[in-house]
Amino acid sequence: MFSRRSGPFWQGLGFASADRHELADALADTHQVRLFRATGQLADEVAWSRAL
Repeated sequence: MFSRRSGPFWQGLGFASADRHELADALADTHQVRLFRATGQLADEVAWSRAL
């Protein structure tokens, strides 16, 4: 997931910082990633992941 403001919350739920470019590549077909890339916003995003 991408979240710039809620890092401590997500960390408390077991999420860890992730490489935003790797995550964006894995989720390339999602509306959110397409929008971030089109607007240049991806560079400002913080990515989080958690193993399932």
